[in-house]
Amino acid sequence: MKVIQLPDVLHDYLVHVIEKHAGSGIHPEEGVAIARLWEAVTKQATHIDDAEVRKMAATATPQGQSIPTPELTEEPHGNS
Repeated sequence: MKVIQLPDVLHDYLVHVIEKHAGSGIHPEEGVAIARLWEAVTKQATHIDDAEVRKMAATATPQGQSIPTPELTEEPHGNS
């Protein structure tokens, strides 16, 4: 299993891309994969506050885990 950390804005974009892809017709061989991806990013996704992520990163950084940088955790200027 791979665990990825996405800022909210990228998570929202990923959901949008999945919806558009599924809405334009799915090849039968992709159906199960898209359904599982949809479940993972919508129903099984866990939201953790940015402050909590920074606290966990300051405590320990397991191998392969990146420490969130401000440019990845903050929304671009003008998008509130």
